[in-house]
Amino acid sequence: MGSVDKYTIMTLKDVFKSVDQKVNVVGVVLETGFPKPTAGTDFCSILKIIDATHHDMAMTVNIFAESTEKLPLVAAVGDVIQLCRVLVISNTDSSKFPMFREIKEETYINLACKILHCCEAANDEWFIFAWDGTDTLPNAISSNLEDELNHPLPLQLEPLPLPREILCTFPAVGSILRITLEEYVGKRQLYLLSIGKWVKFTNMRLEVRDGLWHGIFTRFTKVRYTPNEDLLIVERQRLSDERLSLKSGRMLYSSFPEPSPITAVNCHDHVTPVTLMSVLTHSEVTANFKCVVRVVAAMPCQAELLRSPAGTYRMRLTLEDSTARIHAYVIDEDGETLFDGYPGVEQLRRKLEKLLGIECDGSKDGEKDTPRNPPWICVCLKSFYVQKADIWGTRNFRIFGTKIVGDA
Repeated sequence: MGSVDKYTIMTLKDVFKSVDQKVNVVGVVLETGFPKPTAGTDFCSILKIIDATHHDMAMTVNIFAESTEKLPLVAAVGDVIQLCRVLVISNTDSSKFPMFREIKEETYINLACKILHCCEAANDEWFIFAWDGTDTLPNAISSNLEDELNHPLPLQLEPLPLPREILCTFPAVGSILRITLEEYVGKRQLYLLSIGKWVKFTNMRLEVRDGLWHGIFTRFTKVRYTPNEDLLIVERQRLSDERLSLKSGRMLYSSFPEPSPITAVNCHDHVTPVTLMSVLTHSEVTANFKCVVRVVAAMPCQAELLRSPAGTYRMRLTLEDSTARIHAYVIDEDGETLFDGYPGVEQLRRKLEKLLGIECDGSKDGEKDTPRNPPWICVCLKSFYVQKADIWGTRNFRIFGTKIVGDA
């Protein structure tokens, strides 16, 4: 069990990541009740507290003492209370299994999902790939844009991308949650998982890493035996089958029916957008696509460096949707189209900030490492290869026929 520094105060947001540890907290009392005798010889008082980092849902605190006089005296709701050496215990409702699209914060949660793949990535680190047919909500991006060259925002949580033949077995819609095992859990739990089968996890820890949802199988996580006839699983399978059969299902829930009008594309209006997973698993190495994505990183991110000394555009964007991330290049005339010609550095900077979701504060460089929420935009993508001897291994993507519209 973890120890706690008696002088360290932890926010409630961090408390929820500290299961089985003792912590010190300061919170505002949202709800209190009268002390009650326990089944033993002591008394218990139950408080619900919030703070600035976790105010949507209160944390319940059970306080025990040998007499009511030794329990904290709360004069009124709204009082501020400091609690020391509080043992954190996870208590998820085992009857609730939210879908991926309902996940909103880092927490412990129960999940009902389909196992798509399981593999050892590196150094005995195992990854489980799970899916339920829905899209996780997008997260704020906090990477340092100016350090994209040396520390690029990763395209996936696993050290290396999965082989194409594995990706082609994945559904083209719906988010895929990467789940890893805590160090002391070990891979012995993996025998309970069957590829292609639905399963229920209880007490799974969820975190956000590099803007991507990450599940962690802890020593408190359980795998629940789930027959195919389980009513919840039958309903989840029906919903996912229904979405896979609908063309409109290939649009992201969070951007349906229309993306932000920041960009205009030179594609036919009747062309249905496809997901980035569809792009990655397309049967032909070269093709054109229309996608709804977020621009989560750019290299370079400085407006004065977007063009070469000869004046031609050269940059790499990191695109994201609910299914995948890819790198897409903006080169030469495609950059001329995207930025509507060759505007000055200041106007170019504003256009790029609009794509990246950087709040324009009038500063020259902006805050390149503060959290940002890029808008959903429509883009045209073209896939191409660099070497004929290895067309799939050298496959890349570029943005074309896309323009940032409006005054920047």
